[in-house]
Amino acid sequence: MRSFSIRSRSALILVALNVAAIGVLAFFAYRASRDTLTAQAVATARVVADSRGDALTRALERQQDRLQAFLTSVESLCGEHPARGGVAFERECARVALRGFRNAEHAVAVELYSGPRRVVAAETWPETATPPTPPRLAVIGGLDDSAIYTMQATRQQLAVRAVFPLSDLASTFIDRSGLKTRGELLLTDGTGRVIVPLGAQGDKATVRPALLAAVRQCAASPQHDDPDMGLELILGSEGKGLLAGVRPVPAIGDGCIVARLDYEEALAPVNRLGRIVVIASITVIVLSGLLSLIIARGVDQAQREHEARIAAEAANRSKDDFLATVSHELRTPLTAILGWASILRRHQPNAARFEHALRVIERNARMEARLIDDLLDVTGTINGQIKLNPSTVSVVSVVEAAIEAIAPAAESKGVQVTNHVEGMVADVQVDPQRLQQVVWNLLANAVRFTPKDGWVDVAVRQTHDATQIIVGDTGTGISADFLPHVFDRFRQGQSGTMRSHGGLGLGLSIVRHLVELHGGTVTAESPGLGRGATFTVTLPRTESASVTAPRRPVVGEHFAISLPGACVLVVDDDTDTREVVREILQYAGAKVITSGSARETRTLIERFQPDVLIADIGMPDEDGYSLIQKIRENEPGARHLPAIALTAHTRPEDVEHALKAGFHAHVAKPVDASQLVSSIASLLRPAA
Repeated sequence: MRSFSIRSRSALILVALNVAAIGVLAFFAYRASRDTLTAQAVATARVVADSRGDALTRALERQQDRLQAFLTSVESLCGEHPARGGVAFERECARVALRGFRNAEHAVAVELYSGPRRVVAAETWPETATPPTPPRLAVIGGLDDSAIYTMQATRQQLAVRAVFPLSDLASTFIDRSGLKTRGELLLTDGTGRVIVPLGAQGDKATVRPALLAAVRQCAASPQHDDPDMGLELILGSEGKGLLAGVRPVPAIGDGCIVARLDYEEALAPVNRLGRIVVIASITVIVLSGLLSLIIARGVDQAQREHEARIAAEAANRSKDDFLATVSHELRTPLTAILGWASILRRHQPNAARFEHALRVIERNARMEARLIDDLLDVTGTINGQIKLNPSTVSVVSVVEAAIEAIAPAAESKGVQVTNHVEGMVADVQVDPQRLQQVVWNLLANAVRFTPKDGWVDVAVRQTHDATQIIVGDTGTGISADFLPHVFDRFRQGQSGTMRSHGGLGLGLSIVRHLVELHGGTVTAESPGLGRGATFTVTLPRTESASVTAPRRPVVGEHFAISLPGACVLVVDDDTDTREVVREILQYAGAKVITSGSARETRTLIERFQPDVLIADIGMPDEDGYSLIQKIRENEPGARHLPAIALTAHTRPEDVEHALKAGFHAHVAKPVDASQLVSSIASLLRPAA
């Protein structure tokens, strides 16, 4: 009995020691986990504050760029430079321009100044609006629903000021990634007044007292001159902790962004872990080994979840940056097109300005089409939908055609483009259209990144088992850090609103995919920034490469062909498209009949017996496929009406569908006049 008592006491002592040891270990493990998660939560708050601060600054910089571009445009279009100096404005022209800018940018009011004198204004200037002084980009004024912010762009003695509703900036704060459910994302001024969210009332109109000192420090300290410096806070307030990141926003003066995480919510995982540890400590006397494994797995899972969350937030930021870039690149050509179209409709410029306006509209329309083509091509590369139509092609001819296509852009920028062939070069088995797209993309990229008076050189040479196309330039070069990523989708050496060059960051990724589809490789080399870059495309030599096929027309060639006396029937449900196609063909000497529907078309064919049919595909009631199929079914044996599908459906499967339905050719919209006339001529006078 006594021995049992001793064993019992020994067991109890061992149990007590085990429990004490586990308790101590659990306590320190809990504290360490809590400290780690607290540090991670504060870092997340800082990342959120930095992300929204960068997004707000980028949004203001984009508006500043558009305001500066508008000022330059107004001065160019509506300003005159008299001999006595200064700038005199045609008021009605300036007023129309200001109204157009106000409508396009959703501005409250816009004013144009020449020195201290106001030239013209669009809408009444709010009393609370104050123009910013550098380095500020904007000044916030007003309260609640009438809150506004003011921006200004200057050019010598000229200045344009614009007032925007603060709700435009408030949309930047919609993204709450990383804040969980009860977190807050605020924009405050130096006094702690909450600017965003709009209409904050009561105790939410100012930041919490525990944050007020940090906000004042953010607004007043020298760190405010450096937006990369901010504050991370772990404070105690009324028995509850406070986790926050504070980021200055120099673009709006003393503004600061506060990202606050709810303390309990941020530390909920570790609190749950603590309860698990308490329960597990009782059980660990028997299952200590199993408990250790569970804790280790729990911590590892929490870390993986955190890393996954950070990765998702980074992916969201990358998506936002890319969408912002797409929006910028698509809107930029539209600004020039709509602006000049508006001017031509409202005014009667002289012949030189009229010709200039037409060139600008055409150049920007082609730029818009190229951007859309790039987006469609990259979608095709992702989905594996790009198909090749290989034939035996002269690489030299393709390179010359690409140089001819890029020549206007190079000349306008002052960049010299040269090419040379090293020795005899065999033909290759490739898709000529896709190969020219590869060369054009490389040339366009080289011209874009080469400054004025620089040069771009294209060399073609033959190796033992391959043909190489080498594009070198004296441009800005590629940094060693970015060089491994130069062919990645959506990646550019610069990002944000401070990019020196435009583009979507898709061209080189498309080049790599097209070259690899041909079984080739493409590489990039650069000695470093400011020292140019060299891209080398290597295409494998094929057995049939010894025979040179006739050169096929490719994009960039010009056609000098007329259609005298030809009768062409144009079918499209869009009035503007019918009109422009009719004008193109009439200038080529053809007689043109137009139709807006498939039913009317069949009547016109019986009546006029046209030489060629040009039909859209996507039409209401009856599409182009159905139209051509019914025409083919009802044709007499001796007559086979030549037909061209003129459509915005441009995928390879769309082309194949059109040819199988009964069309002889496929021409993509937007229509190229030379290509359309050439296609008609080839149907009327096919090669022998």
